[in-house]
Amino acid sequence: GTDSFARLRLGVGMPTDEVDMADYVLEDFSDDERQVATEMIERSVEVVRTVLRDGLDRAMTVHNRRDGPAGVEDT
Repeated sequence: GTDSFARLRLGVGMPTDEVDMADYVLEDFSDDERQVATEMIERSVEVVRTVLRDGLDRAMTVHNRRDGPAGVEDT
């Protein structure tokens, strides 16, 4: 890895059984996973907007929180 550029990491979780990791990340989403992925993408859009509007440091402060982003309202 490098810290020469910013990156937005999105996770797909871990397989619950002995599925090969490559197979796991490449398989189709279940309906529940699709909903989670949609919500993750929506949150990611907000992160990118914050970076563009307020800068990377502010975006990291706002969005890198365990309890969710501060000052971002659910719609």
